[in-house]
Amino acid sequence: MIDNSRDFTRAAKLALERTGRYSVWEENEPARAHQTAQRVQPDLILLDIAMPETMAAKVARADWIRSDIAQNTGCLFDSSRHKS
Repeated sequence: MIDNSRDFTRAAKLALERTGRYSVWEENEPARAHQTAQRVQPDLILLDIAMPETMAAKVARADWIRSDIAQNTGCLFDSSRHKS
């Protein structure tokens, strides 16, 4: 999960993991999204595209999102507004 709001990612992580069906990794620094994806090898990436520093657009367009890391990885884009 890539989102600049630590409160949001923490709440979403807890809710998803509480089901017992998901393991969630948080990345609150968009510039580190690539390294985190390489390390974690996620099945799904949840990406906030409304981050104020506009890094989400760069993350979404980055070559790695189309690379072998993302080849078998789904990506959901979230544009909901929430306070950091």
